Amino acid sequence: MKRVLTLLTLGMMLIGLALPSTAQVPQPADAVVNTPFLNMRVAPDPTSARIAVLPAGTPMRLVARDAAGRWVQGVLNTGVSGWVNASFLLVFVNINALPIGIPSQVVPPPTLTGLATVNTGAQNVRSGPAANFSIIDRLRRGDVVTLVGRNGDARWVQVVTSSGVNGWMSARYLLPNIAIVNLPVTSPTGVTPGFVEPVPSGGTAGIVTASALNVRLGPGVHFRSIARLTRGTGVNLSGRNAAGNWLLVQLADGRTGWVNASFISTSFPISNLPVRG
Repeated sequence: MKRVLTLLTLGMMLIGLALPSTAQVPQPADAVVNTPFLNMRVAPDPTSARIAVLPAGTPMRLVARDAAGRWVQGVLNTGVSGWVNASFLLVFVNINALPIGIPSQVVPPPTLTGLATVNTGAQNVRSGPAANFSIIDRLRRGDVVTLVGRNGDARWVQVVTSSGVNGWMSARYLLPNIAIVNLPVTSPTGVTPGFVEPVPSGGTAGIVTASALNVRLGPGVHFRSIARLTRGTGVNLSGRNAAGNWLLVQLADGRTGWVNASFISTSFPISNLPVRG
């Protein structure tokens, strides 16, 4: 009897091995994004609404094309579907073999609340999108914020903290659950060339009045220059020397240095600044 049971067990095991597996095997990508960032749109037209911005290397399945084969409809691993320009893809299938699709087949993206986690020991929340704005809150590693928007060059993010503080944080110290570039632009400013530089209003802000102004390591012309500012550049006033003819300033990128007070326009009384050197 035991021998019969053993034979039956072995037989069932062999039959199980012969049956095809019902486990789902991930489908290989038909294409991947081959440019730093690629817009996915609701229709095969560069003027149509944007669904998402895809970073380089994003995989997708291709399900359709336009009549000319210049645009393809892709489906992401998240299920989001839209149209992308085929010239910015590394394609592994024959595009001309795809059926011609229509924009009405587009699946709208799911609603996703933008969240981010602080990834550094301590991080400042500021009143504006640059390091020369005042600090209004401080967060610690692991704190979660809600993403509201971004500045023009996507280096600063507008957030709301768990305590309800609405402010700005440097994007480099956040781990977001969505691409920062997909957030709405709530401040058209930036610290990189080509954007309007963010300048605080009132407070200890100052504006450069010279056509070119050196920022130095110390309060005097004998100190080495570390930066050169142009007329209209905004700075944050951090201090002064005893004579009040040199000012310690913070630039929009966070660096600090000294400038000649004669070339800074400010409504803040210089004598009220702390003596720093």
